[in-house]
Amino acid sequence: MNRLLRAATYAVTRAAEPVTVADMAQEAGLSHSHFIRRFKRVMGVTPAKYLTEARLQKAQLMLVKSTLPITQIAMECGFSSQSSFTTAFRAAFDMTPARYRREYGPDPDSITLCETCPFRGMFQGL
Repeated sequence: MNRLLRAATYAVTRAAEPVTVADMAQEAGLSHSHFIRRFKRVMGVTPAKYLTEARLQKAQLMLVKSTLPITQIAMECGFSSQSSFTTAFRAAFDMTPARYRREYGPDPDSITLCETCPFRGMFQGL
């Protein structure tokens, strides 16, 4: 469990970087395939999904707590482009990042984070 926690923490704290599942497996000291199976069994989601959710939650907070351009938020949250960010954001929240910002920003108390992310508290300082 500590290995997986270390890998999950690694992913969350480096969400803005091009972190891969292979990087997470290396951080956990496990083979790629064993890490994926074990992570999913313990955490309930694949490492890739966990990493995407962590990036989206960071972006969600940045959208309501900052006036940074959406492209910059996408890059700072580890997405390769605004297009990939918008696609992932729409799939997760059923709206574009721009619409989300219009509806929920800039009030930081209006946001509700996903209950399944075990590292919710790590994003509270944004």
